[in-house]
Amino acid sequence: VMKVQLESIGPQSKSPFRLMHDPKLNHLFYWHFHPEYELVYIEGASATRHIGNHISSYVDSDLVLIGSNIPHLNFDHGVNTPYLQEVLHIKPSFKDNFVAPMPELQSLNRLMELSKYGLAFKPPIKEKVGQLMKELHKLPPFDFFMETIQILKILSNSSDFDVLHKKPFINTYSKKEQWRIRQIYSL
Repeated sequence: VMKVQLESIGPQSKSPFRLMHDPKLNHLFYWHFHPEYELVYIEGASATRHIGNHISSYVDSDLVLIGSNIPHLNFDHGVNTPYLQEVLHIKPSFKDNFVAPMPELQSLNRLMELSKYGLAFKPPIKEKVGQLMKELHKLPPFDFFMETIQILKILSNSSDFDVLHKKPFINTYSKKEQWRIRQIYSL
C-alpha cells in the first residue's frame, strides 16, 4: 500500500485560493490528497499523471483540475529537465458557499462538479491558461483574486478536456484516517 499524505491550507488563511509558485518536488514521491480542489500547470516536463485510479503520461506540458480529496502524485515526480510548475488550491467552501448558490456561476459550479472525475485540458486552452497562471504570483491580492476567477471562467467555458475517470473518484480513506493524516501533516 502506498503511503498517502494529506495536506491542507492553513486555517488561518481566509482566502479561497492559494498559489504555490514553481514548487520543486521532483525528488519526492509525494502521493497525497487534500480537501482543496487543485489546478496544476506544468511545462518543460514529460512525466506521469497519476490521479486517483488513473495513470497516464503527459508530454511537454499539462493542465489538470483535480477534485476535492482525490489522491494524486506530484506532477514533477522524477523530472530532471528544467521545468516550471504552478499549483493553485481552491477551498471547498468557495464552491459550496460562493459558486453553487449563484445563478451566474453555474458553468463554474459544473466545472467543479466535473473535477470529481479529474480533468486534463487540451491545447489551445492548456497553453492559454498556463500563460495566465504563470503571471499570478506577480499580482497583488485583489488582482490575483480577479485573475483566478477569470482563469476559472475560461476553463468553465471550455469542453477541450479529457475526463480521467469513468465515474466520480471516491476517496476510500475513512474520515477518521483523513482526520488523523491531517493532524500529522497539517501545515
